[in-house]
Amino acid sequence: MQILIGACGWQHEQWQGQFYPDDLPLDWRLPYYTNEFETLLVPYEMWSESELEEIESWLDDIPEIFDLFFEVDLGLCNENVKKMLSHEIFRYRQVKFTSKSPVQCLEKCNMQHGAIVNNVSTDEKIALIRCSSQNVIKPDEIRQLIEKAKDDYRECDNVFLFFDQALLDMNILNNAKIIVDLLSTD
Repeated sequence: MQILIGACGWQHEQWQGQFYPDDLPLDWRLPYYTNEFETLLVPYEMWSESELEEIESWLDDIPEIFDLFFEVDLGLCNENVKKMLSHEIFRYRQVKFTSKSPVQCLEKCNMQHGAIVNNVSTDEKIALIRCSSQNVIKPDEIRQLIEKAKDDYRECDNVFLFFDQALLDMNILNNAKIIVDLLSTD
């Protein structure tokens, strides 16, 4: 099993100067992010309000070997979103979609397990976990979170662990990557 660490979205102002160089243009943020991470979850609120041309430019900015997931809130899908989901830009890049369903994980952190909505024509079993917290979590809590994911989804080939809200401190993402690397050597 491989655990991949990513963020929910990439347009976070608190990353300017912390992760993104101060002089990095806004439209270079996504390519910069993809150089550091292997996966990204685009929240429903972000992409459902975007124009197709903007989404297509995002897709052009990512490498071919990159796991990009668009979150779908099936309860909120209107006709415009359904029309967008059927557009060819999503098919030719094999963008993956996931829905939301919350699961309590640790005392300070919630996990939302994502079910794959579209079939990407592979036999690979994957799990998507969106971690959210109002508090910044410590490295030992990150380790607990990763170990719980490994245990809960041991039958999966890949587990994608996405961090959002207060967890978007770049130190948390970097610590999670380091912890995954250390645990994979066990």
